[in-house]
Amino acid sequence: MRVRYQSKAYGHNKTPHPPEYYCRIKRGGEEVIYNHHDYIGLRALDKAVLEWVLPFIANPDLVREKVAELRKKVHQPTNTQTVKETIVEIKRQMDNLIKLAQVATDDDTIASLQATLRDLEIKKRKNEALLIDEEEEEELQRKLEIELQRFEKWVSEVAPDYLDGSRIPNYEEKRTAIKILGVQVKVYPASTGKRHEFTLAPPAICDLCH
Repeated sequence: MRVRYQSKAYGHNKTPHPPEYYCRIKRGGEEVIYNHHDYIGLRALDKAVLEWVLPFIANPDLVREKVAELRKKVHQPTNTQTVKETIVEIKRQMDNLIKLAQVATDDDTIASLQATLRDLEIKKRKNEALLIDEEEEEELQRKLEIELQRFEKWVSEVAPDYLDGSRIPNYEEKRTAIKILGVQVKVYPASTGKRHEFTLAPPAICDLCH
């Protein structure tokens, strides 16, 4: 959507028309997605957005909850220590097999030991690859925690101004808050009854989640 400021008054009463967000599409066809003209008042939507984000500024744990929901969809819990212990145990078994193979004289026994050793080698490689993934995930979690703490620090600095009513944030401060919080707005046609839907996705945090 774009912002439109009317250059002159119009309508039956010739009154100035307030600024608005609008979307005008004409691509042929009868489907609404290809042919529509929808708008919503700029001041009304901006006010609704700010009211929606205030709880998140007042309570950063709400942001952590949303981040946790997102991470559940794309990440699994890690346990590098368990994987490391598994690799150590596989190596121990491989060493024992090699010692047995060195003293074995029966061909069937040697063949059986070699087959078991190959299986352990495959298992070891899989666990080593898993360990790399686990370590990368833990590093990602570390970076994510840094971004969350940075976000919470920002909240602690600006929250009083937004919540106690002693000072009304100016336009740039509001804009900064919206950008840091990563607020996105989906606007629906007035005919649907539902005018807007808000989502919160702090860019620095969500880039790591994805």
